[in-house]
Amino acid sequence: MATTTQGSKSSKVRELLSLGAPASDIAKQVGCTLGLVYNVKARMSSGSAKRKPGRPANSAGTATVTTDLDTLVDTLRRSQEEHDQLRATMQRLATLISEVL
Repeated sequence: MATTTQGSKSSKVRELLSLGAPASDIAKQVGCTLGLVYNVKARMSSGSAKRKPGRPANSAGTATVTTDLDTLVDTLRRSQEEHDQLRATMQRLATLISEVL
């Protein structure tokens, strides 16, 4: 891979990308592949080098799962309480009806 110098393909690609040129035109003009153009574009937008191998830390994802699980448990608990209230109401209605009849 070429180092970043004044006349490197990557620097030319960056310059043309900043001007808003289409990727296919840049590849033809610079004499490189579309892959290089898209890699340079991705690095420009992310502002970082290539990702390191391995599983990334995902503390936000763990918090989301925990929050989602807590929400699910609360929803199930409320559903069970509503079920119990409806059952008690139905039993009272059944008792009232049997007393009337």
